[in-house]
Amino acid sequence: MSAGCANRRRAGLLRRAAWVAAAGLALLVAAGPAAADPPRIVQVAAGNGHTCALDDTGAVWCWGRNDKGQLGDGTTNYRFLPARVLLGERWGARAIASGPYHVCAILRVLRRVRCWGANDWGQLGDGTTSSHRATPVLVGTNFRSVRAIAPGGGHTCAIGRRDRVLCWGWNIHGEVGDGTNTSPRLQPVEVVGLGEATALAAGESHSCAITDTDRTRCWGGNIRGQLGDGSFGDRLAPVWVQELAGIKAVVSAFAHSCAITQTDRARCWGANDSGQLGNRGSTDQPVAVLVQGLRDLSALATGQFHSCAVTPSGGVRCWGGNWAGQLGDGTSTPSLVPVDVLFPG
Repeated sequence: MSAGCANRRRAGLLRRAAWVAAAGLALLVAAGPAAADPPRIVQVAAGNGHTCALDDTGAVWCWGRNDKGQLGDGTTNYRFLPARVLLGERWGARAIASGPYHVCAILRVLRRVRCWGANDWGQLGDGTTSSHRATPVLVGTNFRSVRAIAPGGGHTCAIGRRDRVLCWGWNIHGEVGDGTNTSPRLQPVEVVGLGEATALAAGESHSCAITDTDRTRCWGGNIRGQLGDGSFGDRLAPVWVQELAGIKAVVSAFAHSCAITQTDRARCWGANDSGQLGNRGSTDQPVAVLVQGLRDLSALATGQFHSCAVTPSGGVRCWGGNWAGQLGDGTSTPSLVPVDVLFPG
């Protein structure tokens, strides 16, 4: 074979090999990676325009409003689909909770806490008052062994070592519960005189805890009676909620709170301008009142102007403001007592 023929044959083989390689690459590109299974969600938390979810691997996903970095993805871009939070922890989170504009996660390792989002009052607990943090930051310098966390409007509280409650952030109304109104508190400080706690809840400017005696104590802002001690004055340290004992769970919203009693009834106190206390009235109540027509409930949730309960049969009943249809009864009419949420089917 001549040198020219050999060269032409070699060139032909190279072209064929290149074509085969290109075809194979095109096939790979067309096929793409195998579709991943969707995450299995084990917990969800919602704020003022955003939602976050924790999956069974410890990853946290958020979507929705993001002007204050509350999605934790390193941006301030709104997301119409879930974006993974840049948690920066190999083993992920074990629990999440959200305030109106910031989110916190209890980590699997050492049960430390990372928070992200709004931080204008130090509510992220990293020692600063930056306008926001678009990626999670660690709370405190040696803050660990946290078993529950409750972000509020401009403050955050947590149950830490020895079941003690610590808070940080905005404190002009005594939200931190350390006996002062020195604000802000940039590191976690212990709530005074509370003792051991089993559960926490936080509103816009107040917090509540269930003590180890199954009673409820609250502290902070109280202009709407949201502390339940019979007064309308701010409290810099915890006070007992009147007419309330034997409590299994407590939840708080903007300016009202509700609790589940040992008899599976609901009692609420605080702001009531939209009927969110469910006692057939619309007057603010500084002591816990019984939600009318509601028995044997299994869970409670509070929004800014309404409240809802889960019944043992798996149904949901809601009461209070309803201008956006938040009661789920097919109307926009407010209700001073619980009404059934009408699911399709």
